Amino acid sequence: MIYQPEYMKALLKKHMELRASPSEIEMLMLGLDLYDEEEIARMLDQTNPDINFEEHQSRQWETPSFRTLQRRINKKRSRKAGSVVKIDFTRAAVFIGIFLLTCLTAWFFRSPSKLLIACGGLSGDSEIPTGVYSCSLMLNNGCSIFIDSTYKGPVTKEGNTEIMRLTSGELFYKRADLNSLSDTTQQMVNTITTSAGDQYQVILPDGSRVRLNAASSIRFPVEFSAAGRVVTLEGEAFFDIKSNKTAPFYIYAGNAEIRALGTSFNVNAYSENTITTLLSGSLEVKNNEDSVRLKPGQEAIAGFAPATKGNPRITVHTADTTKTISWKKVLRIYEKVPLKAFLSDIARWYNLEIQHTECIPDGVISATLCYETPLSKILALLRANGLRFIREGRKIVFCPARK
Repeated sequence: MIYQPEYMKALLKKHMELRASPSEIEMLMLGLDLYDEEEIARMLDQTNPDINFEEHQSRQWETPSFRTLQRRINKKRSRKAGSVVKIDFTRAAVFIGIFLLTCLTAWFFRSPSKLLIACGGLSGDSEIPTGVYSCSLMLNNGCSIFIDSTYKGPVTKEGNTEIMRLTSGELFYKRADLNSLSDTTQQMVNTITTSAGDQYQVILPDGSRVRLNAASSIRFPVEFSAAGRVVTLEGEAFFDIKSNKTAPFYIYAGNAEIRALGTSFNVNAYSENTITTLLSGSLEVKNNEDSVRLKPGQEAIAGFAPATKGNPRITVHTADTTKTISWKKVLRIYEKVPLKAFLSDIARWYNLEIQHTECIPDGVISATLCYETPLSKILALLRANGLRFIREGRKIVFCPARK
């Protein structure tokens, strides 16, 4: 239907008259992505809406003045090289004003600005409540337990360790006998996994806290040994490690080995590079060839490229820790993030599959988003900035811009 200009013109007319339903507006947004500016201009020119100007004026938004919009349209350049978009303003002005304003505030990828969306009255520094989310717990015998908000109290028992879900939503590993270690229990391994769109927090057997980001997993023994505490991470997690000088805490993530005593830090191993960001205490990050020690406020990036003179496999940078850990806050901060990385993060949080990433243009994006921002608003912003894609359920299919 959206490939038929007559149907598109009918949707445009209803939208301009404020009669379009949410599903029709979504269909309109999708359809407009398939046409270039000149085609849309012709449709607008052939549309004769019955506009109730009093109703438009009573809306909460402020419509730009005729002269302001006219200047914008006259200056607007087509994506076709060298051509200028010309629109019959007398029939398009009201629609364009409403259309642009209902798409929220746009940003430009080559010269990023900030977008701020209110977050339900919660403080921007508040952590996302994890109690409503779920995780999968794989036991030592290979059986999996899906844990959601319906679980309260004891979940199961592995050797001498009882696994409980606290009222706060955390998964808690409680040793039955704190004064003895069991060889059998130490050999038992559990894995906790989050799905896309979920986060979860676990209190490990030693009392350390780990918060898993979406599409992540952590593998660890049900009971740590006296010599050391070892876990394996895939994805991203924030660690708050309980101090124990006689038993260092080791994390294997991607191509990095991270050693901690009592410290808090973030590990991001989603991509081919493992990024470790230290907030407090001290850390040592290793791989096969390099070793670095971090100070609070620094991050280490461990890559797979072979080390050469002057080009180590681990590089150290000053980190913006607020942005690094914003994934676990109600406000997520993106500052000059590559567009593809931004879309990958959005895909993990909204459980999407991104197809044809080679069609995503180069560029960066800066935005501050509420963790509950509706996906439809994010997609509207992307479309408003020239990205061409089609949504098919949980799939976002990108395609080259029309020439």
